[in-house]
Amino acid sequence: MSDTATDMFDDHPLWAELGDIDEWLSELSKTFDPSYAGLPGLASGIIGRIELVVGVTRLYLGMVPKELASRPLLDELKAALSSILVQLQSIKWDDEADYDEELAKANTAADDLLSTLHRLGFRPVQFLEQQQEADTNERERVAGFLDRSQAAVERLESEGERLADAIAENKQAAEKDLNELRQQIDEVADRFEEEINDGVEAGKKRIDDQITTLQSQYNSEIDRQKTRANDELDTMLEHIRTRKAELDDLIEDTQAVSGYVAEDAMARMFRERAEEAKNLWLGFTTAAGVVTIISAVSLYFAGRTALEDAVSSADVVRGILRAIIGVGAGVLATYLFRQASIQQRSFQDSRSAEARLGSLDAFLARFEDDDAMEIRRGVGQRVYIDGQLGEVARAWQASVTTKESTGQRGTATKKDITDNEEQPDENLGS
Repeated sequence: MSDTATDMFDDHPLWAELGDIDEWLSELSKTFDPSYAGLPGLASGIIGRIELVVGVTRLYLGMVPKELASRPLLDELKAALSSILVQLQSIKWDDEADYDEELAKANTAADDLLSTLHRLGFRPVQFLEQQQEADTNERERVAGFLDRSQAAVERLESEGERLADAIAENKQAAEKDLNELRQQIDEVADRFEEEINDGVEAGKKRIDDQITTLQSQYNSEIDRQKTRANDELDTMLEHIRTRKAELDDLIEDTQAVSGYVAEDAMARMFRERAEEAKNLWLGFTTAAGVVTIISAVSLYFAGRTALEDAVSSADVVRGILRAIIGVGAGVLATYLFRQASIQQRSFQDSRSAEARLGSLDAFLARFEDDDAMEIRRGVGQRVYIDGQLGEVARAWQASVTTKESTGQRGTATKKDITDNEEQPDENLGS
């Protein structure tokens, strides 16, 4: 039986229900005396019957093995006990009232509890009898097994004693035969000592020859396995070198392709930036023109009011407001023209960058194939590995990694690239 099943059985709320019912029955047995307005004899009988049902329930719970009392079973018993307790608690301790109906309902609830106990159909005594019968059968089986084991042990002991006697007899006979054999060997050794010595020497030489032959075969096999392992290792190394060369070629091709893709991506980005800057430039220019017209009109009416001879205070206020609006509109127009100029420069810079990227093939024509491919790889490195797409300043310089074999010529190539890329930006700035 597990601790969990025991705790669940001992801590179930139905025990609290049983305690509450006992308290109420104790109080009711004192209350329903002959002065009760109803039927005191019937009331006492019902209370006694309920006490009997509660006692039967306690007896049932005491006989049930805790590991077999499931939670649904205990919950069902608790529900029946709760029904009895509810009917008992409905009595308000008024001696003059008639509580036969409540007692009848409590009696009905007690009948339901008995029906529940009967329906559950558990027979603790039968269970204990089955357990005892199973224990008896198990003890008989174990006792029979022990009897058979004891008999087998006795047979083994008897057989062991018999074998010990036979071994002792055989040992004595063997010792006797061994002594006779030793005597015969000594006699033969004395007669054929020289022949035996020659045979021993021949046997030793034959064994030495076999050892030498086996050692030679072992060394040959070791050399052969070593040679085969070296050949396999050389083959694997050659395959690895071949694969490395193929991977190097694949990397070269990938870097070249990434250079072409980077050129297209950067050209497309600068083209989109140029379109966006153009739209903003035109928008700011249009807005600045409209604001300039508003400023001119406001200043015109303000000046006209100031030049009039007879003006009222309201006209003066309107003139001042028009002048303020005209000046503010002029400042706003200046700001919008400045933003339009900034967007115009951004448009020109983006178009210039797009043109430079579009003419990269013509620019690379002056270089050798290795240098041109190195420049394209540098573009792919910048865009797809370093993640610097679009992070180009007005005075940007491309970082070109040259091969060690190019030497000073690679350094001159980097300087030419920087000079050719800075010159368009300087012209735009001028």
